[in-house]
Amino acid sequence: LEDVQCILPFSYLYRKMEKIALVVLLVSIASVVCQDNRDWHVGVDTVNPSGTVVHGHANIPLHRGDDGNLNANVHGSRVFGGPYNREQTMGGGLKYEHNSGLHGGLDATNMRGYGTRYSATVGGSRRLGPGTFSIDGGASRLPGSSRTEGNVWATYSVPF
Repeated sequence: LEDVQCILPFSYLYRKMEKIALVVLLVSIASVVCQDNRDWHVGVDTVNPSGTVVHGHANIPLHRGDDGNLNANVHGSRVFGGPYNREQTMGGGLKYEHNSGLHGGLDATNMRGYGTRYSATVGGSRRLGPGTFSIDGGASRLPGSSRTEGNVWATYSVPF
């Protein structure tokens, strides 16, 4: 019985910390919304069969210069209701874009109950005819795994 009494306060504190983390994410997004030159979104979607997911993303410019730019971002989501109730992700990252076309990024995302996923991308892009050709590569390590998985992809985009 003494063990149960000792565990209950920690369980209570853990639930409180989850709520605090969600509030910090929402306050971070709200503070970005109130400033000029910020990229952000907050959305609400349904999760079958009967849940709702609230998600958000905020991009925060750290450096803008003649040579390129550096941005930080925070992102997260939370499911309310249904079989996925209380599923949540929270993360943050950095993205760099050089005016020469070189770009890359780092990200860490915590998935509640599964652990943290770490990822990195690097690539380059050039104008080609009316559009832009880009080749990129990325690697990530999934929670609980010692394996690193990677992909390489190319895109060609033309503005309409």
